[in-house]
Amino acid sequence: MKTLKTVITLIALAVVAISCQREDISVAAPADNAATIIATISSDATRATFTDNAGSVALIWEANDEIMLYDADGNYAATFATSTGGGATATFTLSGGSAADGTYTAVYPVYYIEGVPAPTLAHRTQVVNGLTQDGNNSTAHLDAQSYMSGTLAYSITGFTTNEVSFDMEFALLTVEVGTPTGYDYTTHGVPTSLTLHNGGKTTALFLENITTTDMTNGLTLYMVVDPYKNPTATPGEARALHFELITGNGTFVKEKANVSKEYEAGKRYTAALTGTDALELAAGIYTLTTLPRDPSSAPTIWVVTDVITSYTNLSALWRAIMNSGKEIRLILPNATSIRELEFNDCTALSSISLPKVTSIGYGTFYHCITLSSISLPVATSIGYQAFQNCTALSSISLPVATSIEDYAFNRCTALISISLPATTSIGNYAFNECAALISISLPATTSIGNYAFNGCSALISISLPKATSIGDNAFAACTTLSSISLPEATSIGTSGFYGCTTLSSISLPEATSIGDNAFAACTTLTSVSLPKATSIGGGAFSLCTTLSSISLPEATSIGSSAFSLCTALSSISLPAAISIGNYAFSSCTTLSSISLAATSIGNYAFSGCTALSSISLPEATSIGNSAFNSCSALNLLDMGGVTEMTFVGTILFRGGTTIVGNIHLTVGIGEATNVNVDTKTWRGYGPFASVTIRR
Repeated sequence: MKTLKTVITLIALAVVAISCQREDISVAAPADNAATIIATISSDATRATFTDNAGSVALIWEANDEIMLYDADGNYAATFATSTGGGATATFTLSGGSAADGTYTAVYPVYYIEGVPAPTLAHRTQVVNGLTQDGNNSTAHLDAQSYMSGTLAYSITGFTTNEVSFDMEFALLTVEVGTPTGYDYTTHGVPTSLTLHNGGKTTALFLENITTTDMTNGLTLYMVVDPYKNPTATPGEARALHFELITGNGTFVKEKANVSKEYEAGKRYTAALTGTDALELAAGIYTLTTLPRDPSSAPTIWVVTDVITSYTNLSALWRAIMNSGKEIRLILPNATSIRELEFNDCTALSSISLPKVTSIGYGTFYHCITLSSISLPVATSIGYQAFQNCTALSSISLPVATSIEDYAFNRCTALISISLPATTSIGNYAFNECAALISISLPATTSIGNYAFNGCSALISISLPKATSIGDNAFAACTTLSSISLPEATSIGTSGFYGCTTLSSISLPEATSIGDNAFAACTTLTSVSLPKATSIGGGAFSLCTTLSSISLPEATSIGSSAFSLCTALSSISLPAAISIGNYAFSSCTTLSSISLAATSIGNYAFSGCTALSSISLPEATSIGNSAFNSCSALNLLDMGGVTEMTFVGTILFRGGTTIVGNIHLTVGIGEATNVNVDTKTWRGYGPFASVTIRR
C-alpha cells in the first residue's frame, strides 16, 4: 500500500506502472450470497501528440485495492476490496456498506477525505492538478491516479453475466524537456513546476529534487491530464497547447499551435519539448526579481498582482515563491474567478485580496496554514473545503455570500468571528471543530447542515432568527454555548445540541420534530419550550440532569430513553402523547407524578423513578415489561379503559410485595375480568393495598 497526501488521504491504492487502458470487470455470486467482483485487466494501444509513442502501459491489481459503488443519487453505497488474485486479474468482495439490487456507478481508486465520511460521487476527489514529481523520470506520483468509472447492474442474488466496464477518466502525458533556450542555472535556478494549458483545461505538475544535470541532459516528466473536452468543437479541431515551466527565478514557455489530436481518456501521449520545439525564456512574464514588493513590509514579503500574464498558473507561481523562502501577500484587483485547488497547501500565503471574485471553488485555499487575512467583498458562494484547515485564519467577512458549502471552514482552529449577513445555507461540517469561534451572526440563514458547528467549544451565542432546519450534530459539543434563539426552526436533527453542557434554556416555538439525542447530556439545561413538537426522538433529553420541567402539549410520540436519567425532572405535561418508548423516563429520580393519555407504555418506561408516587394512564392498552420496575414510592396507579388491555408485560413491579402492597390500583371496566377484588390482585400481581374498578 502506498500513501499520498494532498487534499485527501488515499486509503486503498494500486501499484500503477503507468496505467491508461480499459478494464472489463465481471461479477459473480459466492456461496454466502455476498457479491464478488472479478476484475480482469486488458491492454490497450497508446497514442502520441507530437511524436508517436508505441510503448504499452499496464495496471497491476494488488492486495488492499478497493472500488466503491454509488447509487443513482450519487451517494455512497458499498466498498469492495481484493480478496484473492493479483496482477491482471483479482477478486473483489464486499468490505463495507451495503447495496440492494440496482444500477450503480463503480469507481476506482477509492478515496477518503481525511477525517471525513465517504464523499458523495459529486465530491469524489480526483487529484491530477497539483501532483508533485519527486526527481527526474520518477513515476511514483502516478500511483493510484488511474481514475476509472463504469456502470454496474448489481444484484446480490441470481448472478449470471453482470459486468461493468471501467473506462479511464484521464490521459497520461510524457513530457521530454530539453535545455530551454536562454536558460542559465545561476540566474534562473532549477524548475519548480510545469503547467499545461490545453483547450481551457489547466494541469500543473510540481517538481522537487530536480538538479542542474537534469536540466542539461534533459528532463522526463509525467503528467496525468484531463482529456480535451470542448462540446462545441469538432473532433480533431486545431487548437493551441501552451506549456509553462517555472524555475526558481524565471518562466520558460512554448506554445504548440494547430494541434489537431485530442487527449483521449485512457491513452498515453508524448510532448517533445526539445530541439526546435524547446522551451524559451518568456518575455514580459514575471521573474521573482521583478515582482513588486510591499514597501511597508520586510523584503521577504512579495505582493503578487495582475501584472502576471493570463497564462501564468497561480498555484505554480506561489510554489516557486514559497520554495525561495518568501512570504506571499496576493492582490488580484481584476480577477473575477479562481480555479479549484488553486492555492491548495500554499503554506506561504499570508493574505489575499479578491475584490471582484464572486465564487470560491472547491479546495481553493485548503490547508493554507499561514493565511490570516482575506477580503471577499462580492463573493456569493464559498465552495467545498474552500478554507479547510486554514489554521491561522482568525476572522472573515462575507457580506454578500449566500451559500457556505460542506467543509468550507472545517477545522479553522483560529477563527474567532465571522459575519454572514446574507447567507441562507450552511453546509455539512462547514465550521466543524472551529474551536476558537466565539460568536456568529446568521440573520438570513434558513438551513444548518450536519456537524456544521460541531465541536465549536468556544461558541457562546448564536442568532438564527430564520433557521427552519438544524442538522444532525450541528452544535454538538459546543460546551460554552449558553443560549440560542431558534424562533422559526421546525426540526432539530439527531444529536443537534448533544453535550452542550452550559446550555441553560432554549425556545423552539415552531419545532415539530426533535431528533434522537438532540439535547442529550445538556447538563445545565433547566427549561425547554416546545409548544408544537409532535415527536420527541430517542434519548432526546437523556442525561439532562438539571431539567426540572417540560411542557409538550402536542407531542404524540416519546422515543426510547427520551428523558432517561433526567434526575431533576419533577413534572411533565404530555396531554396528547399516544406512545411512550422503552426507558422513556427511566431513572428520573425526582419525578413525583405523571398523567398520560398514552395507549402504549414501553419496556422499563418508568423504571427507577424512585420518587414517583402517582401515575395516571387511563387510556393505556399496552404496558411493557418492567414498566414500573423499582418505583419504590408508587402509591396511586390508574390504568386501563373501557376495553381490555391487549398486552401487559412481565415483572411490572420488580421489588415484590414491598412495592405492590403500597399501591392503590384503579383499572378500567375493560380489565374487570382480570381483577380479584377479594384477594386484591390483578393479572396475577398483588396483593395491592386496594383494587378499584373504574365504571
